[in-house]
Amino acid sequence: MKILSALALVIGFAGSCCFDLRGSTAAANEEILFGVKVSDVGLQNSSLIKGKQPADWIEIRLPGHLYNPSKRFSPASKQAANWNTPVEAAIADFSAFKADDKDWILEDFVPAERANIVGLLNDKSAREKNKALFEHRTERFITGEANYKEYSIVFVRDLGQAHPVPLVFKKTPSGYKRTNALSGDETFDIVFSALNSGGNVATAK
Repeated sequence: MKILSALALVIGFAGSCCFDLRGSTAAANEEILFGVKVSDVGLQNSSLIKGKQPADWIEIRLPGHLYNPSKRFSPASKQAANWNTPVEAAIADFSAFKADDKDWILEDFVPAERANIVGLLNDKSAREKNKALFEHRTERFITGEANYKEYSIVFVRDLGQAHPVPLVFKKTPSGYKRTNALSGDETFDIVFSALNSGGNVATAK
């Protein structure tokens, strides 16, 4: 899976085949179709593209909805940040990276993954590159949300990014926290690849 920034993402990603994945009750009356050319799929050993040619397209559907226009946010203060909804968690995540606040960044992730995140945060070179990257990202746009298994996926595009990327959140007793649990998941890789490559991401008819 393609990684845009080691810290920011930490995930981090003709004929067609369609997999219908209706596992969530949230946004049950709406679905998003994710379509991507096989050659642009991150996990080239994925069972979902087995037998397909590079020019073929692969499609999946997930419960969710797109925002038109996108929701636009500026960084929040640490005092104002919360994790009550996946979107608010995505704004807290953006704000923590903008502030380059190590403790705040760690607070954004599920507790079980914080030890791994600390290692990245302690990498001086990666930390400096990430800080420089976020200096130019002054706004975050939320382009949509989807649900998969027990996770909420928020599509975010920071100012300067060509395409949205999916951030994954899991509900915890402390609110929605970011997780890398889907980093090797074949279905999530199709979502990531469709967004990252500028593939077909649209409300399913």
